[in-house]
Amino acid sequence: MILDVLGGVMLGEVATCHKGGRTLEGPSGWSHLFMAIDIAKFRPVEDFKPEIDGMIRTVHASQTMPGVERVFLPGEIEWLRKE
Repeated sequence: MILDVLGGVMLGEVATCHKGGRTLEGPSGWSHLFMAIDIAKFRPVEDFKPEIDGMIRTVHASQTMPGVERVFLPGEIEWLRKE
C-alpha cells in the first residue's frame, strides 16, 4: 500500500484499487515512482547482504500452490530469461 501511496496518490492519481478499466483515450491514470537508496546510509552493506540473501532463500522455500513449480522474486523470471 505504501508504494501505491508514494507512486500514485501523492502524485495526484487515485489508488490502484480505485482505477477503472484501461482505455487508450486520454491520460492513463498511472504514475511511476523511481527511488535510489544508499544502503550504507542505514547500515553497513556487509551486514545487509547476508540478511537479504536469507530473505531470498525464505521466499524461494515458500510452499507453492498445486501445479506451481516455484516462487519467483519480482523481476527474477525476466532476469533468468535474459541469462
